[in-house]
Amino acid sequence: MQMTRYFAVGVEQTPDGEFVAGRCDEVLSAQSAVRKARSLAYQRGGAVAFEWRGEIEFGRPGSIEILAGFGELPAPLRSCS
Repeated sequence: MQMTRYFAVGVEQTPDGEFVAGRCDEVLSAQSAVRKARSLAYQRGGAVAFEWRGEIEFGRPGSIEILAGFGELPAPLRSCS
């Protein structure tokens, strides 16, 4: 059975320029993930909303799709904002 889960994670930049991910919050929908990420970006400086899809019965790793990015993000994620 394929399952889809939605998440938002805040991102902070340290004084030496490194990006550090904060707590990853699971939410109920893609729209909720985007709203939560937007809110986290105001608090943390940056945030990403994403969805995870996978086959839970077979223990297969899932795929991740970035839904939105906000604020200061590492270079690979900047195209999402």
